[in-house]
Amino acid sequence: MQGYQDDELDKQLLTELSVQSPNAKEFSLPDGLIRFKGRVWVGYNKLAQQHVLQAMHNSGVGGHSGFHATYHRIKALFAWPNMKDTVKMYVQECTVCQ
Repeated sequence: MQGYQDDELDKQLLTELSVQSPNAKEFSLPDGLIRFKGRVWVGYNKLAQQHVLQAMHNSGVGGHSGFHATYHRIKALFAWPNMKDTVKMYVQECTVCQ
């Protein structure tokens, strides 16, 4: 939630959702947390994206699964722009997986 303050688009989205939630683009704001189609919106926060990727790929939960398993695991809970490409690149660059 703190990461939303670092991005102008997310701050604008917060403002819009404080007036009308959900909006026409399927964003909502339950309990101050932006959600997109029910999933937690990470937005453009690269640090938050990295934390999600590490937790869902590198940890015991992820077990260094391949792209498809990692992507579907993340997509079930989180959303951000170009997420599929980000996950694909992260898994391809994983030194343990190679």
